[in-house]
This record gives sequence, C-alpha cells and structure tokens, in this order.
Amino acid sequence: MVWAADDTRLGRRVALKFLPEELEKDPAALERLKREAQAASSLNHPRICTIYDIDAENGRHFIVMEFLDGQTLKHHILKSGFQIPEMVELASQIADALEAAHARGIMHRDIKPANIFITGRGLIKVLDFGLAKFTRTGRLRAANAQRSSSAPLSPTEEVLTGSGIALGTMPYMSPEQIRGDDLDARTDLFSFGAVLYEMATRRMAFHGTTVDDVTDKILNREPVNPAQINPALPAALQAIIRKALEKQRSLRYQTASDLLADLQRLKRDIESGRQKDSDSAAPIPRATKTIDSLAILPLANETQDPETDYLSDGITEMLINNLSQLPKLRVLPRSTVFRYKGRELDPITLGRELGVRAVLAGRVVHRADTLTIKVELVDAARQAHLWGGNFSRKLDDIFAVQEEIAQQISEHMRLHLSPQEKKKLAARDTVNREAYQAFLRALYFWNKWTPTSSWRALEHCREAIEEDPAYAPAHAVMADCYTSLAVFGDLPAKEAFSKAKAAASKAVEMGPTLSDAHLAVGLINLYFDWDWVNAEKHLRRAVDLSPHSARAHYGLSLWLLVQQRQQEAIQEADCALELDPLSLPMNFNVGYLNYFAGNNDRAIEQFERILEMDASFVQASLILSPAYMRKGLLPKALATIEKALPQSGNWSSLRGMLGVVHAGSGRANEARQILDDLKKEGASVPLLSYWAAIISNALQDKEQALDWLEKACEERVGLLVLLKVASGFRNLSQEPRYQAILQRIGLP
Repeated sequence: MVWAADDTRLGRRVALKFLPEELEKDPAALERLKREAQAASSLNHPRICTIYDIDAENGRHFIVMEFLDGQTLKHHILKSGFQIPEMVELASQIADALEAAHARGIMHRDIKPANIFITGRGLIKVLDFGLAKFTRTGRLRAANAQRSSSAPLSPTEEVLTGSGIALGTMPYMSPEQIRGDDLDARTDLFSFGAVLYEMATRRMAFHGTTVDDVTDKILNREPVNPAQINPALPAALQAIIRKALEKQRSLRYQTASDLLADLQRLKRDIESGRQKDSDSAAPIPRATKTIDSLAILPLANETQDPETDYLSDGITEMLINNLSQLPKLRVLPRSTVFRYKGRELDPITLGRELGVRAVLAGRVVHRADTLTIKVELVDAARQAHLWGGNFSRKLDDIFAVQEEIAQQISEHMRLHLSPQEKKKLAARDTVNREAYQAFLRALYFWNKWTPTSSWRALEHCREAIEEDPAYAPAHAVMADCYTSLAVFGDLPAKEAFSKAKAAASKAVEMGPTLSDAHLAVGLINLYFDWDWVNAEKHLRRAVDLSPHSARAHYGLSLWLLVQQRQQEAIQEADCALELDPLSLPMNFNVGYLNYFAGNNDRAIEQFERILEMDASFVQASLILSPAYMRKGLLPKALATIEKALPQSGNWSSLRGMLGVVHAGSGRANEARQILDDLKKEGASVPLLSYWAAIISNALQDKEQALDWLEKACEERVGLLVLLKVASGFRNLSQEPRYQAILQRIGLP
C-alpha cells in the first residue's frame, strides 16, 4: 500500500509505503518492512530506490521513500516490449544496481519485473528489498552498524534469512533458491537472467500451469531458445541470457560485474554498428523440422454484411480451439489475435511482433448457400510462404473445410501428428450444420462478456440444442451464460443456477472429456451448491483436460480464493493471464484476486490497465472504486463509479457500489437514497439483498445488514462465498447471526 505525500520540512515529494492493516500484527511482515528499509537505505545508488526513513504513526508502520513517476518493468513488457538498444541499456542499469548491492554484501532474492521500475526519463530503479539477505560481508557491516545497540538477531529475522527456506517469486527463483540451499549473489543473477529473457521475448522463461510444473522446468529443463521467439536478438544477447540462466551456479556469471561488462560491450557494438538491433533486417533462420508457434488472424468477412461476422469469427475461433489441443504447438489465444480484426497488416511483420514462427491469414465470403474461404500460411521467421488454399464449398461442407485447413496447417508446419492427435483434430462435436451455425452465433455474443450479449448468446445456444440435443459445447456455453447472468445480477440466483446446473450436467454427460463442461459444473458447485469438494474435483479436471485453457485456470483460481488460499489463487490467475494476456476477463480476474488478497496497489494497477484497454469494461470500475477507497482516495472512487454508470446503462451493481462510496465518504443521506431506490425496484434487482447488506453495513446499521445477509443466504446469492475474504463485513465477525450465516454456507 503506497501513498504519494509531501515532505513539508524539506519541500519534496515522497512516497509512503504502509503495511496493510491486517498485517500490522504479523511479525514476519513487520520484519520484512524493516529489512527493506535497512537494506535499501544502506545503498546509495542512482539505480536503487532511495529510502529516507522508517516510522510508525497511530499503530501503522511505514517507509518514507523516493517518489517515482513511471511504470514497472512488468507493465512495460505487457504493454509494448522493447527495441534491442533500449533493452540492452535498461538491462545494463539493472546489472549496475545488482553490482552495487552485491558489493555491499546484500542479495535481493526477489528480482522480477514487478520489482523493477522505469521512470518517465527511462531510468531504472530497483525496488522492494523486503526479502534481502546479507552475505557474510553484509552481516559484518550490519553488525558494525548496530554494535552500539548490541541487538541480537530476532527470531523472525533468523527465519527470514536462514538457509533451508525457499523465499522469492516462483518463476524467477534460482534452482538453489527452490531447493532451499545456502545462497550467494549468483541467485540474483539467475533471476535477472529470467527477467532479461522476458524482456527479450515477452514470455516467461519458466512458465507452467502448476507450481510443480514451474519447479520442474527451473530445476531440470532449458527454456525455449529466445531467438525462436524473437529472431532479431543479437547472438551476443542470446549468449548473455543463456549464461545467466545456467542451472549450475559454477557455470553461471560469477559476479554482476562480469554480466554488466558483457552488456556494456554489446551496447558499444550496437552503437558502433557492429551488432544489428531489432530495426535491422534479421537474418533468416534455417527451417527447423517443426514450426512450434502459430497466430491465426481473424478471417476477414468480405461478405460486407456485419450479420455474418459470426461466421468468419466463429471459423477463426474453432481453428484456434482445435489446433490448441496439439501439445507440440503454441497457438495464440483469441483475445491476442482479435485485436487485429479489420486491419490490413503484413503477416511477416505481425509474426515478429507477436513472437510466433507462423501466421495464418485469410478471407471468408458467404453468398446464399456457398462458402468461400481463402487462406495463406507464412513462416514469419524465414519470410517464406508455406501454403495457400482456396475453398469454395456448400455451407453443408463447413466441417470438412475446417478439418482440411487444420490438417494442411499441421502438415506444412511439420508437426508429425500421432494417430491419436490426428483423430482429435478431426473430431466433431456435431454434424448438424444448423446447430453449428447457431453455436458460432452464441460464441460471437458470449465473447463480448456483457449481460446483454449473454442473453443473446443464450438464445443461440437454445437454437443449437434444438437442432442437436447432444451438442455438448452448446450446453456448456448455455450453463456459462446462466451463471454469468446470476453474477451480473440480471437473473435471480435460484432461477439462473438451476437452469445452469441442468445445462452443465448435460454438457458433462454428452462430453465427459470436454474441459468447458467440467468448468461449468465446477463453478455452479462453487457459487450455488456451496459444495467445495465437487467444485474442486470438476475445476481441477477442467485444468487436467485442457492445461493451456486460460478459462480452466481462471475457474480454479476462484475456488482457491473461496478456500482462502489467496496466493495460490493469484498464481493460477497469473497463469491464466499468461495464456491469454489480452483477455479482459483474465485481466479482471488478476485484479479481482489481488484486491481480495489485500494487494491493493497491484489491483489498482490492473484495473486501470483494463480501462486503458477498454473504457467500456465497467466490471473493472466496480472493484477499482473500493480499491481507491481503501487507499483513502475517495474522490477517485466516486469519479470512477460516476463515469462508469452511464456506460453500463445504470447497472444496479454500480449503483450499489455508489451507495457504498457515499456511505464511506460520510454522505449517509445519499447512500440511504440509493438504497431506497434499489428497494423500490425490488425483483428487478436480483442482487438487492447483497447490495443492501453492504450499504447498510457501511452505514453502520449492523442489524439491518444481518437481516439482508440472511435474505441473501436464503436466495443463494453466489457472491456470499466471498464473505471470509471480503473486508466489508469483518466488523460482523463476532456476531452470532453472522457466524450462523457462515456455517450455513459452509465456508472453511
């Protein structure tokens, strides 16, 4: 929790980093804050954020630190990536900071993009020394500094710094850090290698779908050659990354000074023209046996009829879904490629921008009962045409055309499919053309993720199921539509979830190996049945069936949140976001989970980024507003809701949040007026009991809040599963009626 402040004595802008209120009594958290202040304040270096003081006021501990204007390295990587000269310059600055810290006997132990800041002037600042550990030299310096007090090492400090304990952030930890071995400065160099890999490729060096998977990759497997992802990388930079990521530390860079020297040598060569940067023509790599990454661009709808967009979009999405099943192939998700819809772009340039070897582009024309599809597959890295096809068929042959395109792609990318994989690629969920077209329409609207579009998607799911009652994906999407309408507050929970449950059960019955079917059942078990055991079973099954599905990891993250396993939930959400980085729902989920975990700054950063991506995505405003309130930014909280309300069509949940903001800002009359208005609307506001409870509690009317919570419990309002992790009702925790509600829900 970081606030901007003015130092009135010295007339300067500073930042105040507070411990979250709930961690004030946590000795480890207090020790970490103290450690951050001690470690960083002992380092006077322009590439390390300056610490001015550590203090406490009214029982709240905080650090006074340098005010920085800019963004984190993580944000920059997600947003735009780097040109080679800029990357090398920034990497040199990071290495310079590590050299300074190591020279003072300090290991950072948590080097990652989120802990590196780029100022508006393009300068690096390394942040968060909360996990720092002093080497023997550093301990001697610290001991000399504290000799006058003769203070012994605290038990908590011994826990934080002792060997045998793995501390850090999983995808960036060194092998020795994961094993809990004794560490030296070389652990930071491995972490920096992982950061440099991500700067060069915009992908994590050691990404996995589970913690065990990431651990195995760090300990036993080499990351994908960064040049396969970004062919423009100079050979010298590839060598630097490889050496920094050596698993055996004796083969790794031994000092930050050595690493810095190599980066500065590369920087000199780039500036003198001896090394090509990313603006130069990259050498064409030799063809490999297998092309392992693919972007399928949205097929252009040349029918000139927006009503047939569902067809071109649907065929694109089904090709993405089918080819994503192949374990040897990385296919970019729908949200990443659909941002290029309607734009005429060079596939080779786009392939390099997206970091994929191959790009499929094409066009669709639908006239009467004839479907014409023209596609071209290019090798972006080698700047070579791989295959082109022109298909003109009756609409009844749509399945055969899609199957043939997928097969041609796999053959020309030299994937060498097994018989089982070929069978999987050719599998059809329905052979009914009308059912399939209705399902494509349903997907088209479902992907818009709004209440209105959910109703439209539901209508087309019904059409698909009428044509083919055994169409499992249509049942799964129908279940998702009903579930979302309950969560959006557009349909009463009991009505929505009973219909969702029937559709999801049918989906699992008809498609027992369909990941989305198990996801639908798991979410209903979670939000309506309050059946944690079966929810976990189905949500984990969804991940097992489709480990590269962002939605599957999204579902599991929600179960982990309800189980109060917030950090694991965030790891799953981050995994989902890595798989589908431009998906608004996946971005929202990361902010949502961080909000409930108390990571307010990251939540705010995430929601603000979503609104930059799409200002009409009002769900982000719904949680961004209370996040601002937590930081005392009441005018921003109010402005956020007031801006979103007209965009949302006066959504009742936003009005409910407006009541909460008014109550929290001391405007009780305005809050009561909103509550009265919602009550007058009655049944047209399915989440009335939930929002009435929150507003009443914000107005300090405990009995009224408990009355409404009991009503919400009777109505099976799904959001009640968050009571244990939500901060808004903590003042009721000792109330017998509140305890009875928790027992009725069965929260752990």
